[in-house]
Amino acid sequence: SEDTGFKMFDANDVSWDGSPFSAIPVDAIESLKVAQELHSTPALATGWIRVNVAKTPFESQKIRQALAFSINRVEIIDHILQGQQIPATGIVPTAMGVTDTPYFQDGDVERAQALFNEALDEMGISHEKFPEVTLTYGSGDRSHTIAQALQSQWQSALGIQVRLEPLEKKVYFDRISKKNYTLALGDWIADFNDPINFLEVFTKDAGTNNTNWSSPRYGELLQTSYETADKEQRKQILKRSEELIMNEMPVIPLYHYTLL
Repeated sequence: SEDTGFKMFDANDVSWDGSPFSAIPVDAIESLKVAQELHSTPALATGWIRVNVAKTPFESQKIRQALAFSINRVEIIDHILQGQQIPATGIVPTAMGVTDTPYFQDGDVERAQALFNEALDEMGISHEKFPEVTLTYGSGDRSHTIAQALQSQWQSALGIQVRLEPLEKKVYFDRISKKNYTLALGDWIADFNDPINFLEVFTKDAGTNNTNWSSPRYGELLQTSYETADKEQRKQILKRSEELIMNEMPVIPLYHYTLL
């Protein structure tokens, strides 16, 4: 367990605690920083929220964007994760070098509120009639704390009610595979060191795309990237692909992992 591993490290019974063998307890991170015993490096992994675009009210692109823009990622990293994670405004880890420019501003509540109100007008419903949203996630203390933070931020920024639905991991993955969810907290860890490994997750026929979202243009861009030998040209194609999916927002990026 996290606590057992850290206690062994603290007692000098082991020389290393943390990735890739175990996780360091969150409440131990600050003391390790002070003692200069904490080391981190960017990991090729992204925490995100899948959005089922076939479920009301997430057929609306503006609602999806409003939820994404209203999240304060820095606050979640600084006060919950505390592991020097990187705020994510794209799904590809910044360490992969597709872009060094954010696709949107973190915690842009003003823009989020404007989009939310526009969406309500387009849907012809009042704020009071906005349906309750359910956030599904695999049970665990860290996931639950992140989910609570998202629930609080969305309530504060947009005034919406979010029901939290923690599930045992096997049930969680079954629900995601059957697209039986509205919002789902999760992540993706690279199988190999290439941005395409993240972008392919959301292609139309991919078994990993559980969002009910598809875009012919997105598929065309990725296909072109397969056929492009020039590295810089390919990078620009992948950047346009990521820009497209961040505009459509079937997945809301939260943070890029670090190894501690």
